[in-house]
Amino acid sequence: MSSNVLNITLDELLERLHLPTHTEMETIRFPETVGEGTIERVRLHSGTEIHKWDFQLQKNDDVEITSPISSTDLNFLLHGHVDYCIDGVSHHAKENDVQLSFRSQVKKIKYIAGVPMTFLKIRIPTQKFDDFIEQLSPNRNPRFELIDEVLGRSYGQEVIDPAVQVILWQILRCPYPKEIRNLYIEAKVMELLSIYFYYRICQAVCGLKDKPSILRGDDAEKIHVAQQFLLQHMENPPSLIELARQVGLNDFKLKAGFKELFGTTVFGYLREKRLEKAFCLLQQGQLNISEVAYSVGYSNSGYFAGAFKEKYGLKPSQVYNEIRSR
Repeated sequence: MSSNVLNITLDELLERLHLPTHTEMETIRFPETVGEGTIERVRLHSGTEIHKWDFQLQKNDDVEITSPISSTDLNFLLHGHVDYCIDGVSHHAKENDVQLSFRSQVKKIKYIAGVPMTFLKIRIPTQKFDDFIEQLSPNRNPRFELIDEVLGRSYGQEVIDPAVQVILWQILRCPYPKEIRNLYIEAKVMELLSIYFYYRICQAVCGLKDKPSILRGDDAEKIHVAQQFLLQHMENPPSLIELARQVGLNDFKLKAGFKELFGTTVFGYLREKRLEKAFCLLQQGQLNISEVAYSVGYSNSGYFAGAFKEKYGLKPSQVYNEIRSR
């Protein structure tokens, strides 16, 4: 692993990180003239890279960068907030947002002084991404233009799925020694991609083969809005009728469409995501068990403990105590 301090501007640092690396791991420390913090860059055997940014700038900085390579980037903002623009479209990213981009783009980023920032970038080479899509759709030759069309809406922000939050936590806190560290992280990256892309690509591109879809027009988009709304309000979710009204569907279409897209009921999905987020919160160690239960919508900690053990085979106290003992 190499470690160095670069006496360059933030623009130049971003440009450097868009160039291929030939080292397995490097740590770059921010120059004092720019701010404080580090960037850890890990290159996996497949050519996929993971960048962990943990920094704070001394002054506001507007940067513009054009990626010289075609790649798929998943950017997970774990702490902080930032404004940016991709190909002329403005966005605001906040804590627990994920942003997808998957071709050469012009990006303008506005970093704010004094705001602690932590984000994780997963950069997948284009060929690796196409191979992954082909695995999801083995009976057709994936065309990048088609994927671009299907995923075009994903340039905006989405809330990080709780299942993905757990995997991010595992990647950042890999428990294994250097000899197998990259193998473990590579497997976790593939798991993360499978969860993240399945409903966006497999169902959108491949289509549902088992039975005709009941969804028409923009029904699927509305159901995805309902899914995001549930994730954002899992501690106090709306009723089924209220959720249907919120997204402009009737309750039958919402229930049947949700089952078609996600393979489970609306509140079965909510239960799974509550428990996944609870697992992530317990591993962060910042809240006690009762606080975790309440934050994901369980008013009874005993009922929460039973549901948690049923899903994970562990009591919440076992996860909590293991983290506290470190």
